[in-house]
Amino acid sequence: MSYTTDNWFEHYHQKYGHRSRPPEVFHIGYHKTGTTFVQKNILKCLPQEKQEKILSHEAISGWDFKDDLSCAQKIMKMNPQAKIIITIRSQISIYPSYYWLYVKRGGALSLRNFINKCLENKRFDYDAMLQHLLQNFPAERIKIIPFELIKTDKATFIESYLRFAFGSFPTQIDLKNEPKNKSPGKGVIQAICLINRTCGKSEKIRKFLMDKILFLDGFLAGSSKSSRMILTNQQIQKIKATYQISNQKLQKHVAWDLEELGYPV
Repeated sequence: MSYTTDNWFEHYHQKYGHRSRPPEVFHIGYHKTGTTFVQKNILKCLPQEKQEKILSHEAISGWDFKDDLSCAQKIMKMNPQAKIIITIRSQISIYPSYYWLYVKRGGALSLRNFINKCLENKRFDYDAMLQHLLQNFPAERIKIIPFELIKTDKATFIESYLRFAFGSFPTQIDLKNEPKNKSPGKGVIQAICLINRTCGKSEKIRKFLMDKILFLDGFLAGSSKSSRMILTNQQIQKIKATYQISNQKLQKHVAWDLEELGYPV
């Protein structure tokens, strides 16, 4: 199901409103923090009755250029006793990855302008999201798990997620699975962004051309991936200045050292 910030709540009720019980666990994102990995490689391995107890979608926490701080009230309305999982990622590494998602969906801003717009709206301000959640839920029902653990300690990431959600860690989870929702290279992203600017009014043509470029990139074994989207030193410093204080506050609620994991603190 494809949600946006404005409609995930409505869409959930349209598709699952017939269920006798609301979700017990809400995994609210963020985008590009391993949510697809969780949904396809962890949750689908669980029994159906457990799958129905959790709602996992990154759009719950926000979309495009801003976080949806009102999601706390929406979750409270659905289940006042809910548990909430927040997967986060260093703001320095999340922006190039999130930019590809934006371009893939038709965005036409340059990386610089995209980042500036997100920073203006404090997108990915994890502590601000946490504080809104804490106004509605006790701290023991909120779990923050860094995306970086998928690369450095995948077993701990999965176990932390499932033990918090369900109180157990099933042995049938395959720890060898890797995240597959990866970004193409810089040249491919820039080419698709150019297509978005010139063909933005025709979604059919835009998507056709984008698919052709991605097909050719895949045919060439993803050769473009050797040249990743990277931030300039100026962009990195701007990101650090925006999030350092917020991340320092967030550290009190995270079991892992954020500085060691590359977060601006």
